[in-house]
Order: sequence, then structure tokens, then C-alpha cells
Amino acid sequence: MPELIQDGETGLQYEFGNHKDLADKIQYVYEHPEEKARLGSAARAWATDRFTQKRYAEEVFDLLDEVLTKPKPG
Repeated sequence: MPELIQDGETGLQYEFGNHKDLADKIQYVYEHPEEKARLGSAARAWATDRFTQKRYAEEVFDLLDEVLTKPKPG
């Protein structure tokens, strides 16, 4: 999920369907607890900044405004 995970910054991405790649990434964070903690902290900070009630409300409002102000066809 590249839209949610910045590889090496907020998590580790693996090639879809590549079980070995996934296993290697799991093994890596298991063997490097300091890296696991760093990735987890960065991911939490990113999510906390991105997924706020205010932002969600603004996006819903903008969507409703767009739908309600569009001219009706015909």
C-alpha cells in the first residue's frame, strides 16, 4: 500500500504475492527491534497528523459541497 506506507520510513513494503520478500521483511524487523520501534513511531506520527477529525470533516464537507452544487443533468 504505497499510499499508506513510505518504504523505509513508516514501514516496509514487499512485493505483492512474494511470500519470501514478506518473510524477509518480517525477519528483518524481528532481528532489528530498534528499527521496528523507529518505523512504528514514524508511522504513528504520520497517521496522527493525517487522520484527524478536523481533516475528515473537511473532506466530507468538501465532497458534499461538490455533489450538492453540481448542476443536475438534463
